[in-house]
Amino acid sequence: MAGEFFEAAFEQVKKLSQDFDSNKGYYLSPHYQESEVRKDFIDKFFIALGWDVNHETQKNPFQQEVKVERGVIAGQSQRRADYAFYTTPNFSDVRLFAEAKKPFGDLCTADNCFQTIRYGWNANVSIAILTTFEEFIILDCRYKPDIETVTFQIIKKYHFSQYHDSEKFAEIYYLFSRDAVAASSLEKYAETFPKRRGKAVQRGLFKGGWQPVDESFLEELDGYRDALARNFKNHNPELDGETLTEVTQRTLDRLVFLRFLEDKLIEQKPCVSEFGDKGNAWGEFSALCRRLDHIYDGIVFKKHDILDAQNFKVDDTQFADLCEGLAHVNSPYDFNFIPIHILGSIYERFLGKVIVVTKKRAHVEEKPEVRKAGGVYYTPDYIVRYIVDNTAGRLIAGKSPIRIAAMRFADVACGSGSFLLALYDLLLRYHRDWYNKHSSKAEKAGCIKRDDGYWHLSLQQKREILLNNIYGVDIDHQAVEVAQLSLYLKLLEEETTASAHDYQLEFHETLLPSLANNVKQGNSLIASDFSVFPEDLVRVHAFDWPVQFPAIMKAGGFDAIVGNPPWGALFDEPQLAYLREQHRDIIVRMVDSYMYFVHESLKRLRNDGAFGMILPDVLLYQTDSQKLRKLLAQKTSLAYICNMGNVFKHVIRPACIVVFIKKTIPNQHVLVADFSSVSKEQKPNGLVESFNYSKLPQAKLSKLPGCLFTTSGLSNFLLWERVNRYPSKRLADLVDEDGIQRGVSPDLKEAFLMDSKTAKQWKLEKEKLRPVLTGGKQVKRYDIDRPDLLLIYTRREDDFRQIPNICSFIEQFKKQITCKEVKLKKHSLYSLHRAREERIFIKPQKLLGVITEDEIVLALDNQETFVTDGLYLFATKAEIDSRYVMGILNSKLFVAIYRLLSFEEGRVLAQVKPAVLANLPIRTLDHGDPAQKYEHDQLVALVDKMLALMPRLRAARADSERYALKNAAAATNLQIDQLVYKLYGLSENEINIVDSSNQPEVQFSKK
Repeated sequence: MAGEFFEAAFEQVKKLSQDFDSNKGYYLSPHYQESEVRKDFIDKFFIALGWDVNHETQKNPFQQEVKVERGVIAGQSQRRADYAFYTTPNFSDVRLFAEAKKPFGDLCTADNCFQTIRYGWNANVSIAILTTFEEFIILDCRYKPDIETVTFQIIKKYHFSQYHDSEKFAEIYYLFSRDAVAASSLEKYAETFPKRRGKAVQRGLFKGGWQPVDESFLEELDGYRDALARNFKNHNPELDGETLTEVTQRTLDRLVFLRFLEDKLIEQKPCVSEFGDKGNAWGEFSALCRRLDHIYDGIVFKKHDILDAQNFKVDDTQFADLCEGLAHVNSPYDFNFIPIHILGSIYERFLGKVIVVTKKRAHVEEKPEVRKAGGVYYTPDYIVRYIVDNTAGRLIAGKSPIRIAAMRFADVACGSGSFLLALYDLLLRYHRDWYNKHSSKAEKAGCIKRDDGYWHLSLQQKREILLNNIYGVDIDHQAVEVAQLSLYLKLLEEETTASAHDYQLEFHETLLPSLANNVKQGNSLIASDFSVFPEDLVRVHAFDWPVQFPAIMKAGGFDAIVGNPPWGALFDEPQLAYLREQHRDIIVRMVDSYMYFVHESLKRLRNDGAFGMILPDVLLYQTDSQKLRKLLAQKTSLAYICNMGNVFKHVIRPACIVVFIKKTIPNQHVLVADFSSVSKEQKPNGLVESFNYSKLPQAKLSKLPGCLFTTSGLSNFLLWERVNRYPSKRLADLVDEDGIQRGVSPDLKEAFLMDSKTAKQWKLEKEKLRPVLTGGKQVKRYDIDRPDLLLIYTRREDDFRQIPNICSFIEQFKKQITCKEVKLKKHSLYSLHRAREERIFIKPQKLLGVITEDEIVLALDNQETFVTDGLYLFATKAEIDSRYVMGILNSKLFVAIYRLLSFEEGRVLAQVKPAVLANLPIRTLDHGDPAQKYEHDQLVALVDKMLALMPRLRAARADSERYALKNAAAATNLQIDQLVYKLYGLSENEINIVDSSNQPEVQFSKK
């Protein structure tokens, strides 16, 4: 079928090429205009590639994959690309731009390339097209456009005569056809481009640099902030750090907002580029801000007591230079194309720094919490949309605008407002679509019918939706300001000079509403009962929900709360004490800040309200979050649990998405999905929308050990139910009083771990040396490969003077010892970071285990061997045969069970592994029943056989011997698996599920 589409397209384009060639003289003359070549050839070219250019199929203007501009000109520059291509169902993010020119003259000019690349780069599109039909040029948009070097970003050129060549046309077709673009052909193609290095960079051919627009603009904003801060501080030395941060932020917000108004053609007259033309850039800027305040209102241009004071001094030359660099005529940034959510991501990272002042200077540095976290984790837009669609989106589905007007949606740690933007965008799109479906109510509601024949929301309607539905709180004043700014940008996104003017004539109001009652500064977690001292309340930014949102709280709370709350936030001791008291329902041991926000959100949700957040994946399995999981499982109806893996740019911080409804629904099923194995680069390309969900019963999910929120498939979950149907005991109930232990931690391997040759050389005291195993390479299924490795083991009561040779040995390495737990005192030597009682290592029949992300591997030790903390050890009670337990835990069935409980992705923390191990159900057998005793003894005999085979296999040298032994070991291992299946009563279908997982391999060392 794909071949048929290609052949049809090839014939159509070949015909166009013939038509062009037959009248080439006229088409290449100056009389043939761009509008004509688009209609005669370029439109038809893209139609042949499968794009619905004329909207023959896609009639809805809000869901069209091709947006065509017909000569939108502002001054000397065109502000929109001729063609913007999208793919269903995402009509927000452009996949490809194409710019058309008339065939007369040189196509590959710097101006043409700069204009086209600027569209693509600002929208984070990797590739763009520049074409006259006669020529078809592919441009690399990954570099910051620079007028001097943009022509070097031409990737490939085609001439219309090559459209006759099927191979050449295939290159175009399988890259730019509609189906190819939908299948991510452009992204895959861009990945093949080499990064510019070496001589090309040295010659300055790529001055713009390899930088996405967000990173580039963030870098530029950082530079502007630094320059403004120094400028303001030098001329206003009395400013403290907080005030300087505020006035600098407000100045930048105004400049960015002005550029937005210019690029969106809401303000037709350019202003940023003209500051200073009359000799006083700052004065002209301030005067314009005062004038615009009467037009727009809102926090952006609102008069600031310090910034707008007559005595506020500025170096006018420096400020004029800054404005010149930011102006549209000089800047590569075009706010008509930069998605507002990308602006939000820029600001989110920008707000991670503050201005710090001394008596004479100012400098910018990261906030302490940002340094601790290793950076700002801005939530990718596709995740924001997923959460918003599955919370607020599901709540408003099918409802009328009147009903929605009474609903309240919030982000309790909103930052720069990415989730608030997504909520607002969702509501705007829903209302627009609703009125077009119910057109009889559209005009009465205030909608505007445009030339496309569809109803559009008026500015007044968009204001009302914003004020009625969107709420946010953040502890950072600058974040609140930016969140409001972002919402204002969204409000005005589709407005024009005419629509803005018409609104003011009709309503006699400023364009921007005050959001002071919607987006507020405060500490979502700490209220005024924190302290009786006012200075404490100011310091923590105490926030009382019933006072700040009285009507909402009185009505029961918010309809939906979404977001990405702080992870690992810093609290001082009084704050921690307060939070632990307020959230004692979820306290286990250590509590991460995200847990407080989840719990607080649960309190602020109304009954039937929806919750959706992206959280650290440790919520799903960590012991410290166990109480929170149980609370959610008991008090809410879990809707989605998605294991996301790594999603954040530049950092490795695995995440999950949790969505629930605040009510209990009988027989609720949770949709779970595992997305962790997909790379973070691939995740945004529509994969989230096509999750392969499993449906798990919530009541049974909550009965997993520790109330784990598994995202494993339903089949594995059913296995867990199966292995618990027969009488069994947790492994923790079968081990002796010492439980399951981790090994010791030597503080310095070079000093405290050595081979026998070193010990003999130093004449170390033998009574203080122990044979030791240090890792998984030495412990294998049913076998131990013992290295020549010794550990120094001393106790507190040991007299330092009684072990002189060891003392001397350690003294040689004293300067290298950095671990705090290592101490050399007068009469005692601590050689172990994590000391263990000697008795746990010298038990005659203890089991040694390697617990990886995938499986448990157990061997039997009877040589009183010590192990380090990469290994686990335990001994069963006297009445329990350790070989029976080992056979079960080493089986293929328990590989699958362990993966269910420990998350196959490999992120189970070390302290979690023993808890998982301890909860494994070991089938109990009645030795008074001959049949059950026979099964027990049969498994023990098979384990004994493996214990005999594996050392022989490891030591074998001849290929024939190794082959025979390996075959025997594999056969015995299979018998063990079959017997364990029988012990737990697995059906044939369940056995097939287990068999489809990875087979635990017989491992041995080849010396």
